[in-house]
Amino acid sequence: MKQLLLAAVILSSLIGCASVPKGDAKQDIALKTFTAPTDKAGLYIFRNESHYKNIKPLTV
Repeated sequence: MKQLLLAAVILSSLIGCASVPKGDAKQDIALKTFTAPTDKAGLYIFRNESHYKNIKPLTV
């Protein structure tokens, strides 16, 4: 029983170790340059990756 519990704990801890490939550099540059409509404001949120190494950027 203890071995089964230990195996379950080890396997569940490995789930969060997946990595996500980075996107294309040209697409990254294109997404970072945008112009806001004249009647609306634009909001650009920048996250410094050195502080948030484990959080991957979301693409919307």
